[in-house]
Amino acid sequence: MAKKILIACDGNGSGAFIKSLLEKEGYAVSITNSAKEFTDILRNEKYDLGFINFFMPEMSGREIAEKIRNAKIENTKLILMNVEHFGARGEEELRKLGISAYIYGTIYGTGNGHFKKFIKEIIR
Repeated sequence: MAKKILIACDGNGSGAFIKSLLEKEGYAVSITNSAKEFTDILRNEKYDLGFINFFMPEMSGREIAEKIRNAKIENTKLILMNVEHFGARGEEELRKLGISAYIYGTIYGTGNGHFKKFIKEIIR
């Protein structure tokens, strides 16, 4: 059975791009533009991996991670996506929230092979 991945993205096109990449690798991928819907889905369905865009309209990626962990949704690994690097202090805060990994910058272009390998390592 294919591993299930849920993406929460703000509708800027990166979510659809990530979905396309991951589906080509055999993952079952769903996408939402709503932070609330993302947390509701994870409460009711099992996903192996969740991508969170740090800048969502309804709440930040940090707030989403807090809600997920407070709801005891611990079986879903979380990856936070952000344009900029958080730095060492930011990384420590993310670990405290149970974020498995975070991606910063862009995955477009030549980094796709690295991105696919990165996902395989996280989701196994």
